[in-house]
Order: sequence, then C-alpha cells, then structure tokens
Amino acid sequence: DFKLAYIASRFRNELRYEDLREVLMAFNKEKIPVFLYKGAVLGEIVYKDIAFRHMLDFDLLVRQQDWPKILGILSQLDFFSVHKFSAPCPDLAQKIGLPVPLDYQLNYINKNNTRLEFKLYLFWLDFPKFETEMIWKNAETASLRGTNIYIPSPEEHLLLVCISLLKHNYNGLIWFCDISELICHYAKELNWKKLI
Repeated sequence: DFKLAYIASRFRNELRYEDLREVLMAFNKEKIPVFLYKGAVLGEIVYKDIAFRHMLDFDLLVRQQDWPKILGILSQLDFFSVHKFSAPCPDLAQKIGLPVPLDYQLNYINKNNTRLEFKLYLFWLDFPKFETEMIWKNAETASLRGTNIYIPSPEEHLLLVCISLLKHNYNGLIWFCDISELICHYAKELNWKKLI
C-alpha cells in the first residue's frame, strides 16, 4: 500500500532529520563547516518531500582539523562509532589521528538508528586524484531545518550521484531517480559544458 509506505517513510525520516538538526546546530554553534550531499539534501531540497527519498544514513563531508571537536559533539549527543573498514588505509588513519586502519568513511549511530557517515575526503580510495578541496571551493550555502550548511553546486551534485551509482555497480533504482530529479530541479541552472 503506497499510502502506508509514504506515512512510514515520512515518520522514519522526520526522526532522523531531527537528530541531524541537533548535530548541525551544535556544529553551527562551534563554527564547524559541514557539507551535506545526496540523501539529506535531495530529500529536503530536490524532492521537496523527505518521505519520497529513502535513506539509510546522512552523508557529511567535514574538514580534518575539525574532527576532534566533532568527536566531542557526537559524544555529547550520544552517537557512537560503528566503523566499517572496507579497505586498509593506514595513511588516512594517521592523518585523522586514529590508531586503526580506516577507509574514507567514519560511521556513527544513535539510539534512534540515525546514521551519520562522515568523510574527510570524497572517493579517496576509488579516485585518488579526486580534488575534494575543489568541492569545498565550489560549495553553495543553504539552510536545512534552520541550520547553515554547505551543499554541492548542481553540476558537482550530479557528478557525486553519478559516481555513487558507479560505486554501487548500477544497482538500485534510487540512484537513477536521484539523477533524474537533480536534472529536473536544476534544469535552468545546470552548466552542461562545465559538467562534461
């Protein structure tokens, strides 16, 4: 039943967005810049209805130097680490000051099953030459639930979703829907020459 699925998705996502809002408010208070993309931004800004965008976690890009402060905030808000190591990466572990081999994501969860997936570098293992700093440089400001965030430019958001589709071996209709919705939402803004 589509109506029941909609209601369940809306209820589930409202709880998660509220948890995300608390984290973002704490980041804003400490002047920690945070870059959101994919699910959180798509549901609220592109789909314009959070019930329409199923998500398992929120993707956040943060800067390496802010990680100690972020750890303190996560602890205060009762998020705990659930690191998943997809590939040994001692260089990255050394960069962020953790004594374990890490890949490019740091996963945290709370009692509401709200999952935060932090990244310091985008696609660092898959595409070593990917310039994460350029993503920060081209980021746009936005408001999400009364908090200040950075989001990708339309071209870079489309690129990020396409890379995610590739990383998931083209498995999952949701990625194709995201691409379609991004193109429709930013139809008048997309610079195809820049993108290609």
